Formats: sequence, structure tokens, C-alpha cells
Amino acid sequence: MTLLERIIASNKEVEAIRRELEKASNYFNVPYAEMVEYYNVMKPKSAEKFIEGWIATLIGGQKILTKDVPEELKKNDVGDIWVGDALKIGINNIELKSTFRDTDTLGGGQFRFYDPVPWYLLFKVIDNQQYELFLLSKNELITEIVNRANSTGFSAYQSSQGSGVINKLTEEQKIQRLYENVQGKQADKIGWNFNTRTEPELYQHFKDKYKIDAKNVNAKVNLA
Repeated sequence: MTLLERIIASNKEVEAIRRELEKASNYFNVPYAEMVEYYNVMKPKSAEKFIEGWIATLIGGQKILTKDVPEELKKNDVGDIWVGDALKIGINNIELKSTFRDTDTLGGGQFRFYDPVPWYLLFKVIDNQQYELFLLSKNELITEIVNRANSTGFSAYQSSQGSGVINKLTEEQKIQRLYENVQGKQADKIGWNFNTRTEPELYQHFKDKYKIDAKNVNAKVNLA
């Protein structure tokens, strides 16, 4: 078999596997190592929905479905997961940010701090056997963003939309605009992360203060 023939055969097999994985909910309770393999073969959008469901199952929660969101909030992004007895927007809804490809990164893109999301769950893949979960309230995450900006030479955050007014702001202006987003006066899509390898002290701080076992997420969210 030629190289081209092998590539064609491989592509056909990948497509066949992806079709089998289209019903992602069938795999929400598979072991972590198995989940990683499924995730890596899925198309990006399918993989994103899959990991939301897998982590929701992991922490004993549910994916947020459009039908469960009050009509007046359907235009908002109210997060990906909820934990507890019933969905209570502003209390137990959680935005998930996951890191798979770049295992040295913690954080994410498309933070919409103007939306009624009280909790952020950061999921970090270490390898195909280990992962870490970090749970922060909105206020905690905002505080960490500001503290890092004030204590390092790194930018407070970037625009997830690429170019635009945010990337032209000074650090002081960015911090002010960050608070304006929380207050609902601005509506920016913000990207924020840090490198756990080059900023080991910050990484250790996150592990000491925010790292959480999956089984403890529900209690922390609903007893806050």
C-alpha cells in the first residue's frame, strides 16, 4: 500500500470513528484516559460539547440546556454546567475553560464577565493519565487577573476578538474596563491565561488556593 493509499484509508477510518462518537452523551461517563482519546479524535466543536458533558458528569452536575434558561436570559451566556438540585442562574451555574493541547497553560478565552456567571472551572490536562481542576468565583478570578497585571510585566488580558479597542488600552485602562465588564457597562470577550511552567509561583498559588477534587465542587458552589 502506498503512502497516499494509507492516508486515504486512515482518513476514512477517522471519519467512521467520528460518526460513532456523534452521540457524545453515550461517553460522558467513560474513564479519563478513554475520554482523552475520544476528545482528540473528535472535530473541535464536537469535542468542546463532549468535554462539557464529561466534566458535568465528573462533578455530579448537568450541562446547561437552552430550555432550562429563563427566557429573559437566553441572550446571555450563562455558562456550561450547573450543580445542585436545580439550575439557579447567578448561584450555581459554572463556565468551563479547558486546556488540552497546551498543557503548560491555565486559563482560557471568551471570558464574558458581564454575563451572570458566578463560577469558573478551569480544567487542565497534564497528560493522558492526570488532570487538575481549579474552581474560582468570578470575584476571585477578577482579583487574580488584576494582581497578576499589577505584579508582573504581563498584560492584564487580551481581546478574544483579536484586534480592537482592548489591545490598544494601557494596563490601567484595561483594569478599569475589566471592572466595567463585571458591572455590565462593557461587553468584551476577554482572553486570559498564564504559563504554568514559566510562572511556577502563580501556578503553585492556584494549586494551593483553588485546586479542587471533582467530588467537592457541588458543596463549594452551593454552600458559598
